[in-house]
Amino acid sequence: MTISYHVTVYTGDLPFAGTIDKISLSLVGSLRSSKTFRFWSLTPFKRGGSKSMEVKTQSELGNILLVKLFKKKYFLLPEDSWYCSHITVKTLNNIYYFPCYTWLIGGDSLDVIEGTAWKQHESGSAILEEYRKKEMQKRQDMYQWRTFAPGIPKSINCEKSSDLPRDAVMPFGRKVRTFYNIDAAIVELGLQPLKMCHEVWSMLSELQTLCEINRDPVSEYVKKHWKEDRFFGYQYLNGLNPVLIQQCSEIPAKFPVTDEMVAPTLAKGTTLQQEVQNGNIFIVDHVLLNGIAANTKPKQQYLEAPMCLLYLNPRKELVPIAIQLKQEPGPENPIFLPTDSKYDWLLAKVWVRHADTQVHQLISHLLNTHLFAEVFCIATLRKLPSAHPIFKLLMPHLKFTLHINTEARGLLISEGGVFDQAFSTGEMAKLRILQHALANTTYSSLCLPDNVASRRVDKIPNYYYRDDALKIWHAINKFPHVILHQGRSRQVPDHGHIHLFCPALCSECRTV
Repeated sequence: MTISYHVTVYTGDLPFAGTIDKISLSLVGSLRSSKTFRFWSLTPFKRGGSKSMEVKTQSELGNILLVKLFKKKYFLLPEDSWYCSHITVKTLNNIYYFPCYTWLIGGDSLDVIEGTAWKQHESGSAILEEYRKKEMQKRQDMYQWRTFAPGIPKSINCEKSSDLPRDAVMPFGRKVRTFYNIDAAIVELGLQPLKMCHEVWSMLSELQTLCEINRDPVSEYVKKHWKEDRFFGYQYLNGLNPVLIQQCSEIPAKFPVTDEMVAPTLAKGTTLQQEVQNGNIFIVDHVLLNGIAANTKPKQQYLEAPMCLLYLNPRKELVPIAIQLKQEPGPENPIFLPTDSKYDWLLAKVWVRHADTQVHQLISHLLNTHLFAEVFCIATLRKLPSAHPIFKLLMPHLKFTLHINTEARGLLISEGGVFDQAFSTGEMAKLRILQHALANTTYSSLCLPDNVASRRVDKIPNYYYRDDALKIWHAINKFPHVILHQGRSRQVPDHGHIHLFCPALCSECRTV
């Protein structure tokens, strides 16, 4: 009795995804495997297209577990890589789906597993277990750790993006769209991309010329109000880096602010200590910058580790009431106040905002997003097979992390890169700050609800970053509970954090 299987292979919609090479395949079932069948056609595999054929066998293969793909170049013709997006296999009773999304290069062969998610103990098949072992060994050979610098998260063992496995390289079309989106965002903010490369601004008026193209409401508002105390405080809630502010439970000894200093800026009939007890005093402490020598290239730059005390006044406005630019109190380290001269107070706020920019770029952005995401990406690739539900959940979001970070190490944080040229925290300063930040990072500090609770900012009004971020956090945290346990009758324990679903991944992450 002849059994027929209708097989369709789909070529991805990426630049150069198609191929003129010879493509063959065989089906691996739970009972037996088919012989190898070749696609016979006068036309090549075109980008975004598909090809089908009937695979006929003399006996039932059982449930289709794998599709084995083979690619071989024609004699005298150059090798032509191929990007297979997915494969479908139709029988009388079933449709099997095989997600691939992988490049076949040279004379590659590739085993593509059926799309149903399963964990190791759920496979129930010696064939699938053997596939899992081979897949993980191949991945661990391809994706290896290296130390970019001591004391910061480990990275992929590649010097440049062209050294990465082909599947980790961002397609050319996506690169173009990324740069286009960045330029479009700059223009939308009312800035001019070409003028963003200006080397030196000698006057504030030169900086203002960046906003000549569009009269964007946000940039116009910032230009008008940036000197105001209430806007300064608002930025710590909803500005570039709204993750440092915390409620002040007591005035630190290293920041000896007195009642007499701040009485003119507090509500009548109250004291600093009363406002602390009422939960209306907040602090931002850039202690991670303490003791860091500023960049000296292209000329000497400057860096301090300021502290800023903020007051939630009766109008529910968060305003700064005291600033100290260094961590150690003393005659050479005065406390600046809103009652000081106009430009002394403005300059103190500029120093604080400057420090906040350094922390944002190196810690909130580079470390807490790019570098930590790379750790999870490599750990996922090395520890989880493609059938694992966590792999399926994470990889669409991590797919090009390695490419982006490898480019960033070469262009931004390498010796002589953008950071060394443009930031006070360039040269060795950036590495020391990253080392300090990583040493002070805890797992709970990366979990938003825990972070908000530890900073005691769950009640502060007009904190839109907190409100929006918590909604997103809870939606993301709920999603894997639904996906991983969909259709199961047992009660799902609420661990609180996605990461706890995969101890194997956790253990790999902890090694870095």
